[in-house]
Amino acid sequence: MRFLLFFLLFPMLLAAQEAPVEPPEKETSLHRTFLHEQVESIEKAVYKRDGREVEFELEEDGETVTLPKYEKRQRVIFSVVMPNGTRKEIEKSPCDIFEEVAL
Repeated sequence: MRFLLFFLLFPMLLAAQEAPVEPPEKETSLHRTFLHEQVESIEKAVYKRDGREVEFELEEDGETVTLPKYEKRQRVIFSVVMPNGTRKEIEKSPCDIFEEVAL
């Protein structure tokens, strides 16, 4: 009886193990930061630690910056042009860079 039960259940166990479970697709996260003062444009944005450039987009309000491929826990330095034409660097810590949650 056990022998028959084993041969009936064993193929079902194998079939259950064959179905691979795919991990959920990793969504690309979008991060934002606020400069707290209006700027005319951003010339470049770099990680402070190693100087690599950061992809960014300045929103129409001139204060909000979107960072589509931001690496977490990195400080970012923005080289900006102010509305009066002066150039300035604005540094943002990881605490000031927020992950946008999709609703």
